[in-house]
Amino acid sequence: VPVSSARLSGQALVPIRVSTANAFDERALMGVSVATSDSTVVPLGALVDGGVVPQAPTIERVDQSYHRYAAVDYRDQRAFGRMVVASIASARALPLGYRVELFDPLDTQNRNRGVVWVLVGALAAVALLSAAILESWRLAAVVLASVPTAVLGVALAFLVTGLPFGTGAYIGSILLAGLSVNGSLLLVYRYRTLRAGAAFEPPEDTMIRSLRDRSRSLWTSTASSVAALTPLCGWGADPFWQAFGVTVAGGLVGAA
Repeated sequence: VPVSSARLSGQALVPIRVSTANAFDERALMGVSVATSDSTVVPLGALVDGGVVPQAPTIERVDQSYHRYAAVDYRDQRAFGRMVVASIASARALPLGYRVELFDPLDTQNRNRGVVWVLVGALAAVALLSAAILESWRLAAVVLASVPTAVLGVALAFLVTGLPFGTGAYIGSILLAGLSVNGSLLLVYRYRTLRAGAAFEPPEDTMIRSLRDRSRSLWTSTASSVAALTPLCGWGADPFWQAFGVTVAGGLVGAA
């Protein structure tokens, strides 16, 4: 889970990540070996300062109401820590109109579950739209066959780049749910049109003709889209946009 980042001698940002383990050990984190630009391996504590930084409560005005934020630094079992903080917050008497909401920046499970449901809804909408355009559930299923290849392309893209699958990647995945089927939708629609005019032609020949008619436009649109996403994937870009660009570009290549 990306937590923060450090800039080393003006070089690119180096992400610092901690696992979502129940216990967080600051000394173990500072002892993690890091390779510098000259291939020297040094502990992270020699490059950055680690410690507890007290944070004063902040107040923000959101939607005509005031939100006050207070951070709690708890260094033990996270599940027990959440229970302790929740019990203290629930036992505190609040004035009328006030409420307490708890937020754990390292607890990504619930947030990721919400993104997964949004992705499922996006795929369901794409399936319904494809079935309505093609007037066939069977052809709509063929259109959705490009989604697994897009997922494979995303996995290979992150494997090659070595980037973490962060928030930008989740947003890119939702966008990719609609973009990944564009090429297959054009091919299947062309196949349906040719099939209607040549009912006695073998399906294999009709498929080859549809590929011949649409393959150039498919690869051209994919190449132009990937070229437009290349600046987002640059190593000097923000990690959020890097993950977003790699997700969409890798998925488009895999779907094509």
